[in-house]
Amino acid sequence: MVVYVENGELHNDWEAFLNHEYDPNEHISCRLLHYFYLGGVLQGIAEAAELPRVGLVKGGPSQYQDRSSNQPGYHAAHVVRVGEIKLKLGVEYTELFEALMIYIGHTQKVKAEVNVWYVIGGEIDRFQSSKLTALGEIDFRVKNNANEYRKVEGLLKKFNETIIPYLMNPEDNNVISVRRPLQHDWFEKYPFTAAKLYQEGHDGYRNVVDGVFQEYYKILKSGDKTN
Repeated sequence: MVVYVENGELHNDWEAFLNHEYDPNEHISCRLLHYFYLGGVLQGIAEAAELPRVGLVKGGPSQYQDRSSNQPGYHAAHVVRVGEIKLKLGVEYTELFEALMIYIGHTQKVKAEVNVWYVIGGEIDRFQSSKLTALGEIDFRVKNNANEYRKVEGLLKKFNETIIPYLMNPEDNNVISVRRPLQHDWFEKYPFTAAKLYQEGHDGYRNVVDGVFQEYYKILKSGDKTN
């Protein structure tokens, strides 16, 4: 049985995995974690393909999406929002290209309020696209590389500044709105550190180097999700 993993949560039911509704706080935390994982993945792919990391994927509108939402009030929201993959990768390293395409096309089912372009959804979209160069400057090869934490902290600081305006006031009683979809104590519930985010990137790098990333998404592409 194939097991699907997201942020440490195990799934062995494909339909349940797709239909799981992520609350806004969970979704936004995934967007941060997956972004750093992407950083390590891009470093591993760049080394394997002997291509520059920066420019391997472009910023801008998403070109790949694993589904759309047909349920009113909900969106299939990208977790990582970047644009096109460098075409040369698809010509010479098809397996890596396809795995990366599926990864960046991954969406989560969320309430529409958390994915609206002019508020938090769009803000994080723009953050992820605009920070690809800075992400590409972090070396994820060595486990627990404290020398790289300062770069991670810089991106984390920018991310935190991006979401602060969207935290509820304590008196909002956790009522989700377009303008304030996140719980006021988000930072206490999701206390991300530079070490944690760096480890996400390192895991992404190692999974490409060890072939785990390619094999996982090869299974998804095949459509054989039961064995």
